[in-house]
Amino acid sequence: MAGERLGFEIDDALEASLVTPRAGVPSLIEAFRQTGAAAIIDNWVKVKTRKRGLSSSQMVESLLALWAAGGECCEDLDRLRQDAALAALLGYELPAAQTARDFLTGFHEDDLPLLHEGKSTVPSESAPLLGLAAANRELILDLQCRKPVRSATLDIDATVIASSKRSAKHTFEGERGYQPVLALWAEQDVIVADEFRDGNVPAGCGNARMIEKAVAALPGTFDKIYVRGDSALYEHEAMTFMDERAIAYAISADMSAPLKQAILALPNDHWKPADVDAGRVREWAEVNYLPDDGVYKKDHVTPRRYLAIRVRPAQGDLLGSEEGVRHFCIVTNRSDPKGGSGLDIISWHRGKAGTIEHAHDVLMNELAGWALPSQKFGANAAWLRLNALLYNLLSAFKRVGLPEDLREARPKRLRFLVFNSVGKVVRHARQTLLRFATDLARTLADAPRVIFNLPRPHLAGFYARILNALEAIERGTYRNCREKSKQGVPRTVAKVLKALLNLALQYGEVRPSLLGIARLACACKQTVVNCLKLLSLYGFVIVHRRIKRIRTALGFKVVQDTNAYTIQEPQGLGAMALRVFRQASESKKWPPSSEDFHPNKGAGQNPAPTEVPDGVYPSLYEPWSTV
Repeated sequence: MAGERLGFEIDDALEASLVTPRAGVPSLIEAFRQTGAAAIIDNWVKVKTRKRGLSSSQMVESLLALWAAGGECCEDLDRLRQDAALAALLGYELPAAQTARDFLTGFHEDDLPLLHEGKSTVPSESAPLLGLAAANRELILDLQCRKPVRSATLDIDATVIASSKRSAKHTFEGERGYQPVLALWAEQDVIVADEFRDGNVPAGCGNARMIEKAVAALPGTFDKIYVRGDSALYEHEAMTFMDERAIAYAISADMSAPLKQAILALPNDHWKPADVDAGRVREWAEVNYLPDDGVYKKDHVTPRRYLAIRVRPAQGDLLGSEEGVRHFCIVTNRSDPKGGSGLDIISWHRGKAGTIEHAHDVLMNELAGWALPSQKFGANAAWLRLNALLYNLLSAFKRVGLPEDLREARPKRLRFLVFNSVGKVVRHARQTLLRFATDLARTLADAPRVIFNLPRPHLAGFYARILNALEAIERGTYRNCREKSKQGVPRTVAKVLKALLNLALQYGEVRPSLLGIARLACACKQTVVNCLKLLSLYGFVIVHRRIKRIRTALGFKVVQDTNAYTIQEPQGLGAMALRVFRQASESKKWPPSSEDFHPNKGAGQNPAPTEVPDGVYPSLYEPWSTV
């Protein structure tokens, strides 16, 4: 029995107004421009022979917009370029499919120097490909500036891209394809380095070069750098490279015959329990093993440890045979964590399955990494690198601009909530307005625009210079006012300023209520008002009065909303006071013009410089619970 039809009919007329089903995509492209990556591409990527038409950055933006909206191959551009509203928002008409193919072909060059020779070769990268790598580094630098972390864990792994192209080589799985290698920065969830390779290139080839490239792509300095990898990374050249540079690592070891014999020789009481899962018992033990290749010595500066894992049936074997028992092993130069054991290192090494494997899955199944467009090796390498660039852009977009609960959202989730939202382009009062159909989509698309539009904060300069300037003015006014029995700049002002800096550091925008500032600064509301007046007087803070119209039963009413604040280095009176008080500084160890923030030095102490203001909370609501 047939069901009932829905109560509508399809109109023969087409909608003439500028309506787009991809209203959230322009916010992502704007974030890409704000990171500085688009400018790097225009300066570095020179593949066009004529100046007319779209620039290199606009071609890249078109491909990023295509993949963000759910497209996969170049042919999908012909459908996407029919979206006139999207073209109006981006500021240019999207290219045709053949134009995009010609652009990608420009990344290919013949007879390039070889990084690896033999039956399988790895060519060096062309100048345009190096330009894309520079743009990727700029994007990662922008993310690190806005959301800094102090450690870097690099997960390195190769994946197979099956392809039926004539130029593809046979992989170890027996099918034709390519086998690129990726290096993922786990803390920031960004791909810092990639190397496109033919399918017949072994995964264990050139790992030291890959590690060196990944470490060089990290922005700034870190407390510690770690590397995790599978058995393809188990080569002495790579491990020696990391040992010499004090890089901690954990790598799956090849189960050679001597290593297998050393593991089987371990007594049963040497094995320690790890966990029980699905009828299997996992145990671990440390193996006293030294490779007999003559490369590694026992008196090495960073001794290597071999940690073995044994997986056996939970019921055991009544006959005592080893059937069904499997052994694995990892090699590491890390010591046991404080209060921990080798099992913690094994668990940490297994954590790479949720990072680099996740990146491979997203690139191949949710983006367009699998849909290689050309027979040209360089064009396919550019295609993969642009997909990695989009992966990093999505990570920065989530971490910087979206709420915390969307930090782990996959691309298909972002398409559903943000990118593939319906919007209408309206031109009013010489302005182009984008009107969303839902409030949630409007909020999620607008928040990243505000945050990415803010100036990029420096890792250890911007906030420190502001606090150093306030400290110099505070010392100077205290010294001069003390002689006249008057009060200078009170110390509560520094607490209020740190509260505002905390909000700017965590959320990129500052528009709290006076009560919220009071709770963060541990002061009363009237004290906050007085401190904000002083900060405005000395030019540290610009207060933006915000009013709004609300509908009441008696009509519209104008009410005061929470103010917004711009934090800057001292201007006007504050700049004059800073120049005066810096000339007569009481500090003998650190000059007031230093960009490092130094807290008050107690007797017998030698505090280290701080890169961000003290009192920065992981969450805005954390200090509220203690009040």
